[in-house]
Amino acid sequence: MVVAVIFCVSTVYPVVAASGQAGDYGLSAESLSGSQLNHRVHALGPMAPLNLVSGDTLALTSLSGGFRVVGDPALNGTAAGSLVLQVTSALHSGYTLTVNGGSLTINGSTYAVMGGSAELGHYEHAMVGQASTSGDDFLFAVRGLGDIGSTYYAIVHIDLRSGTNEYAVVLLTTVSVS
Repeated sequence: MVVAVIFCVSTVYPVVAASGQAGDYGLSAESLSGSQLNHRVHALGPMAPLNLVSGDTLALTSLSGGFRVVGDPALNGTAAGSLVLQVTSALHSGYTLTVNGGSLTINGSTYAVMGGSAELGHYEHAMVGQASTSGDDFLFAVRGLGDIGSTYYAIVHIDLRSGTNEYAVVLLTTVSVS
């Protein structure tokens, strides 16, 4: 159960639309469009408090995604990725997490996620973090969409600079806690 608020959820759709995936996010069981997901987020109301403990692992795995090159929106395409985070501290007002791994595939290049850190509010609000790959650093933010059926979904925003390009990435992910 993960959430963050850095970018408005509506910013998801132009970026994913650029990759040709704005209509259906691949949720075949639910057949939800991007606008239906957005409506669901606003209809959920306040999120319930999280019940994470130190040592819990959160795995975010993309179902679909897209990227744009900052400053040149004509350069865009599909993106995919995963992040694995571990709760290092459960505090009264939230959680601290360590990024333990994952990968990002952007513009045909795959980046191994090497490590980083994040913070998450107690009520699934404001997960933000930073992490690094073998040669590049990136920022990320996660916005929870809630449970649909038995699966929890989230939107992950990533800002990664690699070489001369800066990529704005948006991923629709599933979230599992173990």
